[in-house]
Amino acid sequence: MKENNLKNKKLTYSEISQISGISIASISRYYRDGYLSKEKKLILEKIISDYGLETKDHFKLTKTVNYNLIFALIPQWQNHKFSPIISGLVNEANKVKQKVFNLYYNTDKNDFIENIYLALKHNPIGIVVFFNKKNEEQLEFLKKLSDQCNIFIYGYTYDGLNSIKIDFTKAFYKLAYFMDLYFLSKKNIAKKLVYVFNNKTEKAIQNEKIAGIENYAKKNNIETAFYNLNLYSKKDVAFFFEFCKKGSYKYIVSSTREIFVSLMAGNSDNLYITDIGYISIYDQIRNYLLKIHIDYPNIGIEFHRMISSYLLESESGTINKNMEVEIIK
Repeated sequence: MKENNLKNKKLTYSEISQISGISIASISRYYRDGYLSKEKKLILEKIISDYGLETKDHFKLTKTVNYNLIFALIPQWQNHKFSPIISGLVNEANKVKQKVFNLYYNTDKNDFIENIYLALKHNPIGIVVFFNKKNEEQLEFLKKLSDQCNIFIYGYTYDGLNSIKIDFTKAFYKLAYFMDLYFLSKKNIAKKLVYVFNNKTEKAIQNEKIAGIENYAKKNNIETAFYNLNLYSKKDVAFFFEFCKKGSYKYIVSSTREIFVSLMAGNSDNLYITDIGYISIYDQIRNYLLKIHIDYPNIGIEFHRMISSYLLESESGTINKNMEVEIIK
């Protein structure tokens, strides 16, 4: 960054960090009146003076909480994935004349930090953060800021942070239970099934789902095969159907909606396949065996309840909620 481009410019924390060689976190502490070593403070004050940058007052947060404002922080290009949850949050917020603003962050660590500080600058009643996958560094960063604002995360639990996640172990246990109750326990039906997954699903979440199936299957003597399917290979999908035919497998558990769609498109062997997810066209067709129905808008509604109760009750500690699912036949 050239010196002549810096004069009298309102810079971001990231840009000031590049100029000074001081970390973004330290710069943030300086502008928020936090602790900073004398040496670093002198460096920043000299840069502000030399380049005509904004004084500390420009970055200071308002001391009064804005009770009409909530921020949602979303990974870039993932809006479709989380939009039903955000819709539920927005709907509840609108009922009490609150506004929800979405901020999008990319894979750059500094971009995530800058967006968090942008939200904090407005002193909202809460910030809801969504992730592409679990990131310990980001979660630890949020934990350090949790005393400045009510921060809520989706998809994971983390010590010191409020959270909502789906209980996938319980969800797939319930699915296996109803498969057994309605189908596998019938006369002349082989008590066996195939759990189909792919490596794109985050390992921790995949392990939760598998644990639910395994726990029920072991308790009730259900033979279970686990198949890692390449969704984008017609050859692999065809090979899967051949695998089911040779092994006399008729009951298939899809770990994701994408797997269900892929298998239904090529299902010519009258396999009984489960679905998972929110409302879709398949609820009209009803060509699934059973479905794990996840009410994503309700998760957004629950986030709003948590934000509201956290403020009204001034609770100490954190709120962590496991959302249960409904099994549709």
